[in-house]
Amino acid sequence: MEFEWLSENDKIQGFQWRGGSDRVTTGIQIWSKPFVCENKFGEKFFTEFGKLVSDQSDETGMSNSRLIFLIRDWGFPYELPYGKDGGEAYIREKLKKKSNHHEELQRIRRNLNKCFPNIGGFLLPHPGKTVVTKQTYDGTVKEMDDEFVESVKQLIPYVLSRDILMSKRINGMDVTGEDMLKYVKAFVELLKTGEFPSPQTAFKAMTAVGRQLAINTAFELYKREIDRIYNLVDDEYFSEAELEKNHERIKLLAIAKLKEIPRMQILEQEYECQEQLNILIEQKYNDLKKIVKTQNENLRLQKLAERKRFISYLMAVALIVCIIGYIVGPEYFQLIGKVALAGAHDLIDIFKTVVKSLGSTEKKI
Repeated sequence: MEFEWLSENDKIQGFQWRGGSDRVTTGIQIWSKPFVCENKFGEKFFTEFGKLVSDQSDETGMSNSRLIFLIRDWGFPYELPYGKDGGEAYIREKLKKKSNHHEELQRIRRNLNKCFPNIGGFLLPHPGKTVVTKQTYDGTVKEMDDEFVESVKQLIPYVLSRDILMSKRINGMDVTGEDMLKYVKAFVELLKTGEFPSPQTAFKAMTAVGRQLAINTAFELYKREIDRIYNLVDDEYFSEAELEKNHERIKLLAIAKLKEIPRMQILEQEYECQEQLNILIEQKYNDLKKIVKTQNENLRLQKLAERKRFISYLMAVALIVCIIGYIVGPEYFQLIGKVALAGAHDLIDIFKTVVKSLGSTEKKI
């Protein structure tokens, strides 16, 4: 792997930073554009809280979860070397449960090992005296200590290597970027109060987002399928019985979709989740029934009006025929009968005969 992205003439830019005694970097900063990586499968894509997830949801498939502790400004390379080897050894030692530990410390270690089977560490050296003490330092890489730069070059593959990169999964299924954004927004709202939320509050917020995402996705499936079948037009009749049949079929598809959508599930809340979906589906179905009923009634009235117009036309034609027959005489009705029985090739000859007959009638008059 090559590291042209961190040459000595580069400057570190992106997130806001500066030296000094007043802090400038606070909270969690997220880059505004995604970095698309590809893992070895070709896919693109804390402790007490994790304990709640594993205890209260049916979450399985945690084996891919990976937690990395980055220890910065490591000052004891003679004890443990910089990089992942020293970091993993350091973390293993720190996570060992000891009899003299307080019960709370032992519980944290148990939960970490339960929720994150794959735990790693990385020891990062100090970036150098110039970075810290030079007021005009502008992020130039060549002014950083060489050991720090080399360690950073090792850190990135350790975190983002194709062999170990895994997509975010909830309930054993991949989470899309759109879904992840909604989770992030939920936690942003949670942190706006300025108080760190309890693990229970964080877990509740995450499961609430997951439920709403699942309901919305399943309902969108129902709407898309039912609208595709009944793409209403003004001159088409729909059977209400057929509508109900398709409604029940697509409703089952939506419920199945709800169950398979990746999210943290709390079993006692799943019934409520399905009930919310049922309410949305029934509202959509009832609206569609009204539309179909109204359209069918409009079509019935339209056909009834057309039938009345047709009868009126027939009556008008019959009246005209009677008037002409009265003027022309019995011969005219004989010609009308011939027209009714004639084929298309005889119509011209019959028309000539009618004209000739009308001419002779005028002479008689």
